[in-house]
Amino acid sequence: MTGTSDERPVTFEELMAELEETTARLASGDLGIEAAADLYERAERLHALASARLEQVRARVVGMSGTDPGSPTD
Repeated sequence: MTGTSDERPVTFEELMAELEETTARLASGDLGIEAAADLYERAERLHALASARLEQVRARVVGMSGTDPGSPTD
């Protein structure tokens, strides 16, 4: 994942794939404490980015349809 603004935006799917890879590395238990802490922080950032991207998409859907896909239906 990159953080420069002149590169193409990262998709939700790319964020999720990297988050899954990061958590798998954490779960492996083959890391030192510093590397594990770094990966944990990276996982937190990826989660926040993925959540924000998902919220952006939800807002677009609400704007297009006028209904919130996350709200219960009767």
